[in-house]
Amino acid sequence: MTYSKRPVRRSCITGGFLGLIAGGLASTVFADGHTANAPLEAPYRHQFNFPTGVTLDKGEADATVGLLHTIPGSTNAAGGTGNQVYFFGFNYGISDRFQLGFSQSAFQDPPPTPINGALNPIRVRSNAFHGTFRVLDNEQWKIAAEASIEHALLRNLTGVAGTEYSGAIGSVYVPISYAPSREWLLTATPGVSFLPDSIGGTRLYGTVASMGFGATWKPTQRFAAYGSVNVPLSGNNTVTTAGTVDQVPVWTVGARFNATPKVALDVFSTNGMGITPATRVLTFFPDGDEALVGAMVTYTPGEREGYRPNYRGLSGEPLSKRQQELQIDGITLSSPDTLSPGRVALTGFAGSENSWSGGIQFSPDYDFQIEAAYEQWSDDGSLGRPTVPGFAETWVVGGTIRLMDQNNGSPFSLAGKVLMGREENNGDGTFFASVPMSYKANDGFALMAEPKAAAWGSTESFGLGLGVNASPIRGLSALAEITPVTEGPNSLVWAAGVRWRPANTGLNLELSASNAVGRYGYGTMVAQDDVKISLGATLVLDGRGLKFW
Repeated sequence: MTYSKRPVRRSCITGGFLGLIAGGLASTVFADGHTANAPLEAPYRHQFNFPTGVTLDKGEADATVGLLHTIPGSTNAAGGTGNQVYFFGFNYGISDRFQLGFSQSAFQDPPPTPINGALNPIRVRSNAFHGTFRVLDNEQWKIAAEASIEHALLRNLTGVAGTEYSGAIGSVYVPISYAPSREWLLTATPGVSFLPDSIGGTRLYGTVASMGFGATWKPTQRFAAYGSVNVPLSGNNTVTTAGTVDQVPVWTVGARFNATPKVALDVFSTNGMGITPATRVLTFFPDGDEALVGAMVTYTPGEREGYRPNYRGLSGEPLSKRQQELQIDGITLSSPDTLSPGRVALTGFAGSENSWSGGIQFSPDYDFQIEAAYEQWSDDGSLGRPTVPGFAETWVVGGTIRLMDQNNGSPFSLAGKVLMGREENNGDGTFFASVPMSYKANDGFALMAEPKAAAWGSTESFGLGLGVNASPIRGLSALAEITPVTEGPNSLVWAAGVRWRPANTGLNLELSASNAVGRYGYGTMVAQDDVKISLGATLVLDGRGLKFW
């Protein structure tokens, strides 16, 4: 049985948990007339840090963004939210045999345990350009050759303050994949990474030859599980607690769930920290024995013929005016209803205690939404460390993936949301995750719920948000929300407000009162003593003319 993705009409691209298992393990039989596999339904192209011999066809592209995270508070001697590695990448098929890509990874934190007796902040950043050539692609064998040239910045890796390497690194890999059946893909990947020999006069990695082995099990269009191990054969790939170097195999286990035919979510665990081709052989430090958890979203832009826009077998459009209003987040609670494809929401708010915020939400696909915000928390003087690490401007980025949609047949709406960012003054990192839910009893009344978890600096907090959104007359909504939380001097966050949408516009004006210091992420889980009054607006625009998806 072949893995061919055709018939597919290629088009010019001008822009670049597992949910419900029963839904995730959906049948591969198309009951609605669609005949082609979407790119993410085809054989697995790469794991987080392990390539296979599968490559993109001409005109296809994928973009990935994700993070690795140590478990907050488990081993980090410096405290805080743990260690994070952020990464993103983009690949594009120039032809059926050749693809180009760019990827970047960044780490800037003290190590989880001392290196050479010190907790000096470590910085690792790599920017990579890479190309992949399709050597062979038939029903069973898929062989590719990949090369990269990269720039790396490595600082204080061996625990000695002030040591740094800044320069070129590179790699060559030849992933060889064999498909004994439609469900399995077995891969062997020999490779060489050209890494610096020393840093500050201390021995470092050198040239690392490696041999990797991986397997992917993909029983359905929407679900895959995988594992790999990459064994260094020469050089070194690990910095030890003593500040020396050693060899340790890099392992990864994980799973992927296709939220839509264009968007996939990976969750995995690994002892590796490198994402770019040359650094994928490196372990996290020290000693390579720290397990990290990771998440990655993959998006495949482009218009393709022959496969459905979602997995519900129903059309996502058109929506009523009320359904569109409920796509907008509440005051302290998030909406599980992502924006319609191509829609852009711009938000701006200002309030008492010198608070203000601005944000953008963009939905390139059904059930998937990208988000970013920048805000100044309110400060009435009642809060301080450790509840609030600082009151400087804060930025967050992330997204929402909808797993159930009441507008299209589900009993209620449910999504997963992740935001991460930093406070500008002292650089404390933040991580926020929630599961927003809603039940629309009728056109005029909706119930909201949102279990939340967040970490900021050395503080961790959990909460359960509950709310109502009532619309007594067309265009006017009344919102009331409460969130009991586990951290802070105030154990209850509350918010209330009204929102008005003038007829035949995408503008939503809002007046609200709340004791929450912010509108995004962790800020919605921290209550001050004073009431904050805010006035703002959300403008929803139709961006489909941009053709970025």
